[in-house]
Amino acid sequence: MTQKRRILLIDDDQICSWLNKLLLEEMQVAKQIICCTSGEEALHYLRKASAEGEPPSLPDLIFLDLNLPDLNGFELLEEATNLSGCERIASERTILLTSSMHLPDLRRANEKKVLGYLVKPLTRTKVQEVLKSITLHAQPPLAAAPDRLPAANPKSRGRDAAAPTPSHLAPPH
Repeated sequence: MTQKRRILLIDDDQICSWLNKLLLEEMQVAKQIICCTSGEEALHYLRKASAEGEPPSLPDLIFLDLNLPDLNGFELLEEATNLSGCERIASERTILLTSSMHLPDLRRANEKKVLGYLVKPLTRTKVQEVLKSITLHAQPPLAAAPDRLPAANPKSRGRDAAAPTPSHLAPPH
């Protein structure tokens, strides 16, 4: 597994964010893990990174909570796609990591064509599946992203079971 340069965690639950960061650090999946606790803070970070004009300044992967206090996850994605270099950030870099299994959220995630949709908590298995999917469909930065993220084994139970998956996120048949 190739180590990523930068992962951005966006979650207003600081304990959840700390645990996710700890997991990712233990797994050594990225050289740098950045945590933002609000949509506005994340948008500020992305504005600054995109203004630098270099794709390497942007995160390779984003784990984004939907329920944020200022901009929700979908609003953040909408704003971010207007930034230079971030036009395809949803489909190429963003995994929605949320406690929501509401059908309207799943539909909206499908419309945004996010890279993936995971239900909290983030686990070692979920991270490995995400990284495996990205590695299998590896493209140069900001190139066409894979349309599908394999769901966790539907026979699995407990913490690593996947949420119902929007059609474009479901594994190919």
